[in-house]
Amino acid sequence: MDIGTFRKNLESRILENEMLKRQIEEHYSKISENTRLLGIVKDLMKIIENLALEKRNGLKSGIENVVTEALRVLYGSDYKFEMEYSQKNNRSCLNLYVVQKIKDGAVKRQMDGFGGGVSDCISIPLRMMVLKGSETGDILILDEAFVHVDRDMPELVGQFLKKISETLGMQIIFSTHHERILDFADKGFLIKNVDGEVKT
Repeated sequence: MDIGTFRKNLESRILENEMLKRQIEEHYSKISENTRLLGIVKDLMKIIENLALEKRNGLKSGIENVVTEALRVLYGSDYKFEMEYSQKNNRSCLNLYVVQKIKDGAVKRQMDGFGGGVSDCISIPLRMMVLKGSETGDILILDEAFVHVDRDMPELVGQFLKKISETLGMQIIFSTHHERILDFADKGFLIKNVDGEVKT
């Protein structure tokens, strides 16, 4: 190989190496920029997660307060409602608890650990808040929702329904066998069966 051919090959290799160096620098530059963008995306995701958590905690607190207020109308100031989030088998779970203050501390039980009256007291405000957040309107219809409450509590049930209706700004239409609840209704109809005929 003569010196001219050798020089041409060498110059060609030098140019090729310089081009490869530029390409490597461009790739490093892209990697660096993508790493920077990925960091920004991670920071944004963290901000979004924190906002979602803050919103969720705000909603949770609001729901707990409304249901606690409802429990206290019926059962006294020793009762409180709590919700806890957990993960089971990669699925989010929401556990509902009633906390009752006692002399030596507090008893915390899941909703099914109490009678039907307590379950009604919890489920009605929850249903109302779901309705309030949906497009179905501001009317809740209850059919004998408090059939499990003690016989000496209809006045408290009436107070509870009135208070929760006012708190959430919703109308409640309900049927009941407890005539004393009618005293708390804005409008009531007494329906009786007289000799096989329904009379109001």
